[in-house]
Amino acid sequence: ILEAGPDGEAEPPSVFGIVEVRIVPGAGGGIVIPDSAIQAGFVIETADGEEIFDWITDPEPYHRFDRTNPGAGQKTRLNFALTLAPGEYKIVGLIGMHPDLAEDPVGFPSFRIPSGMESLIGNLSFSVPESGCIYIGDLSLEYLRVPPGSRTEQNTYLDQEAERLRDGIHYSYLRGGSLISISASIDNLTERNSWDEEPLERACRVKSTRWIFG
Repeated sequence: ILEAGPDGEAEPPSVFGIVEVRIVPGAGGGIVIPDSAIQAGFVIETADGEEIFDWITDPEPYHRFDRTNPGAGQKTRLNFALTLAPGEYKIVGLIGMHPDLAEDPVGFPSFRIPSGMESLIGNLSFSVPESGCIYIGDLSLEYLRVPPGSRTEQNTYLDQEAERLRDGIHYSYLRGGSLISISASIDNLTERNSWDEEPLERACRVKSTRWIFG
C-alpha cells in the first residue's frame, strides 16, 4: 500500500530486509538452473485480507552460480524495501521471473518450515509501526527443481520426493521442471554489516517476525 506525503510524493519505504532464493537441481537429466539473478517479488496480505504485490527493485542483486559445479544450484540475494502503511501484514507468497524458469512470472510454492520431525506450511507475519522504519531480517527460501516434462512424466519424481520428505510436498508445476518447496527460514538480524545503505542511514529498528501456520 503506497502512501503519498504532503507534497504528493510517495512516502519512503517503511520495511526493509533481505530475501535469498536458492534453487538446486534434483536427480535426473535436463534440469536447467537459472545462471543469472532471478527477479522476484512478494505477495503480501493486509489485515483486511487484501493481497498486494510488487517486484523487488535491487539495483545490485547478488547471484552465485558455479558453472563447474551446477549441482550446487544457484542463489539470488536481494535487498528489499517495501512502502506499507502502518498495520499488520503477512508475506504469503513469492513470485519469480527468469527465462530459464518459464516465459511468464512463476508463483513459487508455499513456504515450508522444518519443525522437528515434520514440516509446516506458513506465512510470515509482521507489523509496521506508525512512524519510522523497521528491518525484518533475512528470509531464506530453498527450492528443488525436477526434470522437465508433462505432469504425467513428472509425477513419478514428485511422488518419490513426497515419500522422501515424509510429510508431502508443495510444488509449482512448470513444464520446464517443477519447483518443490524444501525449506524457509527467517533470521531477524541484529548485525547491521549486511544491511543496505538506506536502512542504516535511517537507523531502522530490528522488528521480530513470526510464522503463522494453518
